Amino acid sequence: MRRAAPTARRREGRDPAGRSLPEGARPEPGDSRRLRVAWVRLPELTVTPVAQEYRRLDSAEPPRRFLYRNLESGFEGEVEVDAAYLVTAYGPWRRLR
Repeated sequence: MRRAAPTARRREGRDPAGRSLPEGARPEPGDSRRLRVAWVRLPELTVTPVAQEYRRLDSAEPPRRFLYRNLESGFEGEVEVDAAYLVTAYGPWRRLR
């Protein structure tokens, strides 16, 4: 028996590395930033443009919490980052120290 392929929504929620915020997309407290990114699907290596939004959820310096939203699918997830804006927590995923 073959397992059904995961939907784009389920696959999207599994990629913490793809949620690291690029330098120009880091919003101020209470603000959000929209950007268009290239999503490379594996193993096909097809590239798809995706519209995303990051809303800052805290006023910490440096910021630590953002709400990620895929503007096309409506998928949302809270993202926690370190001082270099690399993801430390996303959904059930946690970075090991």
